Amino acid sequence: MVNTLLTFRRRFWLVLLGGIMLQTAPPSYAQVKPKASAPAPAPAKRPPPTGGAPAATPGTLPAAKVEEALRLLLQATATPDSLQNNRLQLPEAEINGLVIDQTITKIGRDFYGLFYGQWDPPQGLGEYTVVIQEKPGRGTTTLISVTVNDNALVDLPLSPNNDAIEDAVAYSLSLTLDYLINARNVSQQLDTTADNPGTEVY
Repeated sequence: MVNTLLTFRRRFWLVLLGGIMLQTAPPSYAQVKPKASAPAPAPAKRPPPTGGAPAATPGTLPAAKVEEALRLLLQATATPDSLQNNRLQLPEAEINGLVIDQTITKIGRDFYGLFYGQWDPPQGLGEYTVVIQEKPGRGTTTLISVTVNDNALVDLPLSPNNDAIEDAVAYSLSLTLDYLINARNVSQQLDTTADNPGTEVY
């Protein structure tokens, strides 16, 4: 959420700076009015409308009606409740982590399907990336590797046996969750140590 807020602030300042630069820049060649060499022909006059209302181009309102509509709109939206609701509220990230499938064979796809079906990470792990890769092995075996946040956790040789695949999935899930929970705990300890500089051990 902090990164999103910083990105929003950077974009705001970049847009503001761009607007100032555009206002102070001299007009370009296309923006300069051409020299009048010959007078432009006068537009053809239309006959006056037969109704009693003043003529207006289609799709426009008179200035008085526009002012009245804007005033009513501002009154309707300027309630105290709406002023507090208009404060910047950034939504939380919906995706905290990814489980990526880089398998090739049916054994690998079965492993990934079971892994992802049983994947239920605890709240507050932060952002993570779990990559399940497959390398072909000899005969009917294959080598499955599970990588979390670019750290290789485990390489498992698998055969096309459902019981072996389920056991490997259970083992991989426990290792992955333990790694992520441990990484979160270490991160929290580092944050608390950074907040209290007198508690460091040398």
